Amino acid sequence: MGLGVTASEIIWGLLTDKLGEKKVLILGLWSSAIAYALIAISLTPEASSGGVKYLHLGTALAITGAFSGSISSSSGRTVMSWFDDSERGFAISVRQTAIPVGRAIGTGLLP
Repeated sequence: MGLGVTASEIIWGLLTDKLGEKKVLILGLWSSAIAYALIAISLTPEASSGGVKYLHLGTALAITGAFSGSISSSSGRTVMSWFDDSERGFAISVRQTAIPVGRAIGTGLLP
């Protein structure tokens, strides 16, 4: 997934400049949700009749990561525009830690 985020970051940045933060964030999040749903429906051991095809799963996760890349560009720009210079450091640090903390919580809750 990190490969997809890395490959799409510049594209999402350009789209954020042209369309605005809110539209890009909504587009990226809905695209990610649809991609995750498709992965759950078709690329899990329960859904695959011939077993999991790891190349297909890896490609799907990279594409989903590319959709998720919208979060970095649009939320970074939003923080820069919403907060004053004296508040940006804390706001950026909360933004940066939200994803790893969310992953850790999800890892503990999902199994």
